[in-house]
Amino acid sequence: MNWFNVALPVVTLIVGAAITLGANAIQHRTKRRESLVDGLRAARAARYTDFLTAAHGAAHLLGRMTPNCPSPLEWDPNTYALVDSDVTQKLRVLELVGSESVVGAARPYRVALNDFRAAFDRGFVYDTPEYWDAYRPVGRARDQFIAAARAELISI
Repeated sequence: MNWFNVALPVVTLIVGAAITLGANAIQHRTKRRESLVDGLRAARAARYTDFLTAAHGAAHLLGRMTPNCPSPLEWDPNTYALVDSDVTQKLRVLELVGSESVVGAARPYRVALNDFRAAFDRGFVYDTPEYWDAYRPVGRARDQFIAAARAELISI
């Protein structure tokens, strides 16, 4: 009977320590997982914003080089190449870190920008029906990209 009086507190102490250790490990893993998810969300949001900013900048500069733009820029072949350089570079990063739905929305956005740029060869004039017909797919693609990115970031 005497060893029972000694063993019971020791066993209770060991079981209590094991339970505490297990609970702390679970809590640590949960916090780590939440931290990783928050980091992933922040990293993806930054890459999505980078792509959106590059695409907006390319479309805006192309539009400003259009004849009769109220705030014109001189024709610059380097700006003309922004779709190929900056936007495509940001798309490649998205393909690495983005979800399938966001990348699936980014690719048509880049194609729409390329088509808008190609429409310049037809010589349209700013703020005409032809201009807006060429730009409209860019706006639709942008809205679809934003919707896909927002839906994914909320769901993470």
